[in-house]
Amino acid sequence: MSDRTMTHVSNLAYVNLESEVNKRIANASKVHSRGHLGAMKDEMGDWTIVKANDGGFFSAGFGGVAVKKGHDIVIGYRGTESTFEFIYDFLADVNLFISGTNVQSNKASKFAAELILEYEQANAYVTGHSLGGFLAQVVSYKMLEDELHNSFHPNSSNHTILREILLQGSHFKKGVTFNAAPFFYHTYGFFNGIIIRPEIPLKALTSNKYNEQVINYSIEGDFLQSGFVDTGSATKFGKIFPAYQMENTEKKPHALIQFYEHFPRYDN
Repeated sequence: MSDRTMTHVSNLAYVNLESEVNKRIANASKVHSRGHLGAMKDEMGDWTIVKANDGGFFSAGFGGVAVKKGHDIVIGYRGTESTFEFIYDFLADVNLFISGTNVQSNKASKFAAELILEYEQANAYVTGHSLGGFLAQVVSYKMLEDELHNSFHPNSSNHTILREILLQGSHFKKGVTFNAAPFFYHTYGFFNGIIIRPEIPLKALTSNKYNEQVINYSIEGDFLQSGFVDTGSATKFGKIFPAYQMENTEKKPHALIQFYEHFPRYDN
């Protein structure tokens, strides 16, 4: 799966697509034909939208999409928004900094778990930008460590069925993030006498074991990378790729659009 395709799906995660489920991307009216979404519609038109969550009050701002072609499924998680859902994302981001956890993580994990439950033969790819990149790291870890079934209640049939599916072999193929929110080292330990347990154990975060399967991309000047990861106060799950130079000076370094300059169309 190309990094350009992963960029496309990270971009698609920002579009409200619940009403477009079971449609091919080429036929989805909410995927307009302008700019990079237009390029995606041209390049991924034969992919089908199989699951979507538009976010909102009952999902604590969580948004995501999954597209499928053959046995390949790419799951994209939405990042921080500037719409009315901003308050949910803001609270999620603050909680991430304080405790290394996120109110949307369980929803992101269950989103992926429901997909694997429905598509047992799926080759799963996970991606996201900004806060969505944090969620992609969490879900990648849970899939790699066969913990995804814990997204369901322990006594539920879904928990049992998914556990049996996962025992047959990992469905996870690749995780890619773009300017992802990192894990802060200060969140590991005690806070006001309480043991804090971030989403991914510190041992896994600092291991090279996952570097071939999870890649984190960033752009020079992105505040999450330069302000925290580069200063040694935070890190990311998997391989941290050297930051790309910012090519589009009309957009901020954090913008997802920056990555299109580095992953051209012929990247397969």
